Order: sequence, then structure tokens, then C-alpha cells
Amino acid sequence: MAERVDAAIAAIAARQHGNITHEQLRAAGLGVKAIAYRCHVKRLFREHRCVYAVGKPAQTPLERAAAAVLACGDGAALSHHAALALWEFVQRWPAILEVITPRNVRPPGIRAHQCRTLHPRDLTTQHGIRVTHPARAMLDVARGYPPHRLPRLVNGALHTLYLTRGQLTEACARHPTHRGTRLLLPFCDASAGNPTRSGWEDDLPAWCARHGVPIPLLSQVVAGRELDGWYPQERVAIELDSWEFHNDREAFRRDRLRDAEHLALDIVTVRITWDRQYGDAPADEAERLRRILAVRRNGGRDEHRDGHRDEHRDGHRDEHRDGHRDEHRDGHRDEHRDGHRDEHRDGHRDEHRDGHRDEHRDGGRDERRDGRPRAA
Repeated sequence: MAERVDAAIAAIAARQHGNITHEQLRAAGLGVKAIAYRCHVKRLFREHRCVYAVGKPAQTPLERAAAAVLACGDGAALSHHAALALWEFVQRWPAILEVITPRNVRPPGIRAHQCRTLHPRDLTTQHGIRVTHPARAMLDVARGYPPHRLPRLVNGALHTLYLTRGQLTEACARHPTHRGTRLLLPFCDASAGNPTRSGWEDDLPAWCARHGVPIPLLSQVVAGRELDGWYPQERVAIELDSWEFHNDREAFRRDRLRDAEHLALDIVTVRITWDRQYGDAPADEAERLRRILAVRRNGGRDEHRDGHRDEHRDGHRDEHRDGHRDEHRDGHRDEHRDGHRDEHRDGHRDEHRDGHRDEHRDGGRDERRDGRPRAA
């Protein structure tokens, strides 16, 4: 009889990470005194009210998580940050485990969240523990999560096998008034590109907006390769090069090969390093990217350079034309003035000479006629 009871208890505990409830112990054949005796001789260890660990206290995160869910009763599930840890979206488990439940229970040592609107699709099982679906877990933590870390959390989860963009969109549609829905909707927009793979990529849209650069599509697959950023109209690829992933000979060779293949497809690759993007002159890097995009949009013509050249050429042309016009006008004016002066001088000289000649001739004529000298 005792062996049969022990076997039943062991089988139940094995399915629940070493935990069993008071109700399950009674169903296995133990009375209240027998349960108290086993606790006294340390064959059972009380974890929560009516929840016991079999053989040894709960030590691992999974053992503690399973005990917390059992303590909150039927319909309960691991949730919020504890759910993120179970799905391995974060590396560290919270000190206080969180459980969502349709009942109003408050077990000591557990942060219980009562929710009467849980949908069956919001719940599932992972590692034998009842837990909220990854999409529901994202909804539950979105509002209280640090805003600058939320993109990395969601994008990282979307790169796992546990969460898809469709599931996230569906969860937001099921709970339109949830406090986290508004914060998750941007990650449901497929037109914004695919999920990013690093915090640096997460920050790229904000950097572009801050410096007036058009925001590229993120993590797009082009020509069989995933790009960090992609401008489809200009056919410009953005690659964020960090020393962590581009510090060996193979990475150097691979990057150059990819750039050459892109050029063969009329794709310009712009490689941006962390120090150029966030160092002493990020505005210079942004200006360079804006000019590259403008040149590609204009079919290879640099409006800034050509405009400066046209301005210089037009200014030189105007200067030459105005100088020639002034020279011609001044020359004509000098010629007219000098001609007029010579004409006046020559006319006056001729008039004086002719007048003197006539006077001398008439004076001689009068003197001969009168036989006397003519008074001067």
C-alpha cells in the first residue's frame, strides 16, 4: 500500500518539476496526519500554502515557477517577466515570480495578477509549466518595460521560434484596450521591415529621424542577403559594421565580396561604424548619407556640387559679360569725347587761322586803296 502511494506521488511530482499539491496528496491516498508526518521527517517540503516539494526543496527556476503556478490554483499561468524568462527572451529570472489568474488570490511570495478576460489562445505550456503565450507576455510587460530596451526585447523574440509578427498582431487585435497594445503596434507593421538583430539596428531609425535622414527599411533581404538598412528607391544598402562581427580576415573578405556583388546589381553599399555614427561628428555622417541618397535619386548628379559649379560658371560668365559691356561702353564714351574734343579744337584752330588770314588780306587791300596805312 505505502509503495503504491509513493509511486503515485513520484509520478505526479515528476510532471510538475518535483511539486505536488495538498489535494493531489490526498487523492494519492495520504491523510492529513500522513502529510504532516512526511513534512516532519523531510520527505515533503512546504513551498507555498498547500504546495509541497517532494524529496528536496525547490531550487531551480523551473521548480520554483511550477510551485508558484500550483499555488495560485486552477486556470493560473506564469506571466509577465517570469514568462519572458521561461521563454528565454531574457536571461535572468525575477526575484519575485509573477502569475496571472482569473481568481482573486494573493499567495505570499508571489505577485499575482487577476485577469478575467484571458483568452484560451493567451495560454500555453512550456517545459511542463502553464504560461502565457509569448505575444500575451509582451503585452503584459510592454508598458512597464524601459522604452529604450523594448525594441530589443520584441525584435529579439521575433527572431525566435516562439513568436511571429502575425501572433503579435493577433494578440493586439484581441486586446485593443490593453495598456501594452499601443506600444506594440509599431512592431506589427510589416512595411517597417523585418525584426532587427541588435540594439544598434534598433537605434538606427531614431538616429535617422534625429539628423533628418530618411528612415530605411530594416533587415530586408535583398539579392539573397539580409541588409541592416535598405532604401529601395535609391538602391542604397546600409551596413552597420561593428568590430565584434567584422574583426577577422574572413569578415573582411566577405564584406568586400558582398560590396562587389551589390555594385554588379547597381546597389551602393554604405558602411557605417559606431564611432562615425555616435562619435565626434555624427552630423557629418548624416550629411554624407543624405548626399549619397540625393545623388542616387537624381541619376548620379550631385545637385550640391553641380549647383556650386553652375553658380561659379554663371558668375564668371556674368562678370565677363558685364566687364565686356563696360569696356565697350567706356571705350565708346572715350572715343566720342575725344572725337568731340578734337573736332572742337580743330574747328576753333581753323576758324582762328581763317579769320586772321582774312583780316590780314582785307587790311592790305584797304591800305593800297587809300594810300595810307590802316590803323591797327
